[in-house]
Amino acid sequence: MRTRLLGGVGALLTLAAAAVVLRPDLADSLSGPVAVVESQDPERLLLALGFVVGAYAAWAARSGSGDQTPREEPAARFAGVGDPPEAVSAADRVRTGASLDASIEAACTGDEAAFDAVRSTLAETRRRRVERTVEAVGGPLDGGMRSDLDSTELDSANDEEGETR
Repeated sequence: MRTRLLGGVGALLTLAAAAVVLRPDLADSLSGPVAVVESQDPERLLLALGFVVGAYAAWAARSGSGDQTPREEPAARFAGVGDPPEAVSAADRVRTGASLDASIEAACTGDEAAFDAVRSTLAETRRRRVERTVEAVGGPLDGGMRSDLDSTELDSANDEEGETR
């Protein structure tokens, strides 16, 4: 309803503007209503315009807030798409996030091998990040960070700082 109403008003105004452009003598017939508007107090015109805009906003808010129930679950929209995007490149292997989550969970339960694997993975990730940062800035970083650390140096540095498992 609202779309039709606004579309109709817009179409009428567009046709009226086109008619005035094509036949300027039609604008002379608008001099009467324009003179009436010009003779009114500007504050009163602004008040009337504000009332019209406010009434429309209230009407639009009221008509757009119905108790609509969703027709389907969000995932149902994509049911016909086919394979998920990760199946393109990772169909035959475990996704990294899932395997890292499983390793962290095992490490938290006390598995020493999983703890060592998680620690070396995180150290390697940090080393790669530092290397990329050094490459991006084009030189050594301030703050004492080094890009030439390997995971064993990081492990020994962490042990020296007194970090515990």
